[in-house]
Amino acid sequence: MDGEFKVAWKYSLEGIEYTREETHSIVSPLFLKEDLVAYDQQFLALSDSKIVELERLIREVIQSHTGQVFGTRLGTVSVYGTGDNVLISPERIISLTPSSTFSAQYQYRVVNDGFGIEKTAGFNAPGNIKVPAEEEQMHYGQRTWGFPNNVRYQVTGVFGWLSVPQEIKDAALILAQMFSCDETLWRDRYIKSVRAADWQFDFGAEAFTGTGSVSADRLLSKFILNRIVIV
Repeated sequence: MDGEFKVAWKYSLEGIEYTREETHSIVSPLFLKEDLVAYDQQFLALSDSKIVELERLIREVIQSHTGQVFGTRLGTVSVYGTGDNVLISPERIISLTPSSTFSAQYQYRVVNDGFGIEKTAGFNAPGNIKVPAEEEQMHYGQRTWGFPNNVRYQVTGVFGWLSVPQEIKDAALILAQMFSCDETLWRDRYIKSVRAADWQFDFGAEAFTGTGSVSADRLLSKFILNRIVIV
């Protein structure tokens, strides 16, 4: 699972006990060193640390371009009904986790390649979506087979992707090759400055209108999310 975790260090100094907390993140990389080397032998010249930084850059470009994170996380998202029979999720759902602290219950299934939820059984069935009590009281008597407009639902489950889709990997490798070229090409991709010593990048405003590669953009096109929802 992707996400953040904390490490607490406890130590003693001159008889006084101290605790220091550190926050770390787990992410799903879009490619590993062996993937890069298999794609282009020239990547053998890069150190492991530079490959890590290169992957981080490519991941940020692809996530910004598509609006998606291609890892796996466990959590809860709030989604508003629009009056339709399908509840549209802002994140791709892998599976739903049952909730036991709400009154109006249904059974649900995931549709639309993970971006939609629809009801499959009536009241008092085991459910996975929590309607906050204040919302249910506000909309009492509006229980329909669809999802009433502007009612907030809390969806708990596993979100994202169990593995990075092949098209995403292919696009990432194309971009890695592109960004590993000389600095004049980097500038042509809207990167205003590069500090090679620590691999820091300064993007221009146009950086995320596309990836800078037609081939990569085509591979990524079907993964771009439309985040506009009218409620």
